[in-house]
Amino acid sequence: MMLTRCVAAAVLSAALTTSAFAATYTEPVNGDLSGNRATPTAFNLTTGANLLTATTGGGDLDVVRINVPAGNNLAQLILRAYTAQSFDSTAFVAIQQGSTFTVDPNTAGPTDLYGYTHISPFFINQDILPPMGTGFDAIGFTPPLASGNYSLFLQQLGTPVTYTMDFVVRAVPEPSTMILGGVGLAFLFVAARRKSR
Repeated sequence: MMLTRCVAAAVLSAALTTSAFAATYTEPVNGDLSGNRATPTAFNLTTGANLLTATTGGGDLDVVRINVPAGNNLAQLILRAYTAQSFDSTAFVAIQQGSTFTVDPNTAGPTDLYGYTHISPFFINQDILPPMGTGFDAIGFTPPLASGNYSLFLQQLGTPVTYTMDFVVRAVPEPSTMILGGVGLAFLFVAARRKSR
């Protein structure tokens, strides 16, 4: 029985372990995001929630490079907050693989993009990564995104909008951890069956 509890605790601990630290970037504190596709603002993510808050309007480009650390993936991209100053509340967000945006955002077509979507107040608390991956004629992807560098740009052509994006990064279990967890669960199942007899 004691061994069963120890295995159960180890499996639960491995499943729930996440970093309490997260990255944050807020324009009023950290400065205006780059408008230059060749030199995006760096936003290095950590395991957990990573919040990016910025304002775009009047065609202003927000260009940011995210780094998903090794051993992790970008599981979700959740729009946590979105405030528009007028009825013109829809903005555009696109993503490419790599540390720079390789095409001019003002002339880029869907086939130049890894993914894209539009955002507005209707998408608050929704994961926009899946619709980005299925943007019409984009290269396309299926979340989660593997570790590495990605470049994003956001733009609102009309009156300014302020948004907060939550880049949710999760650790990828190592094969040995998954095997250990599977063995532990199998052991618990067998022990429970023996006890019920």
